[in-house]
Amino acid sequence: MVDEEFDVVPDELLNDPNKYMDYLYTKYYGTPPRLSWAFGKGRQVTVERRISKLTTKKKPLYLTVTKTDGSIEEWYVDSGNWVTVKEEGKDRFLGHVNNILPFLKTEATVWELATGKKYKGKRK
Repeated sequence: MVDEEFDVVPDELLNDPNKYMDYLYTKYYGTPPRLSWAFGKGRQVTVERRISKLTTKKKPLYLTVTKTDGSIEEWYVDSGNWVTVKEEGKDRFLGHVNNILPFLKTEATVWELATGKKYKGKRK
């Protein structure tokens, strides 16, 4: 008979379901990738392609976004492609990534509606 090793999960993870789910996800799938992207900046085809592939495959990722006014936000895109922003102890929901990022396949994104500019790159 072969003895199987069982992981002992710390009690603080068992008490908080969010921390326990994060623990299980990182244990089996690893940590999500961290990417940086800037609104309106040129020469970002590789990053846009990587974001597009990860969202098509329904993989989570952390996205550091630099806005046109220079402010920086840390976005978390989950496996359902929903975007949340971490702010001072709570999360703020933004919406679906296809409706936010201008290079993904939608007609008019939040960025285009807010700035009044059309995205000049290719839409997938």
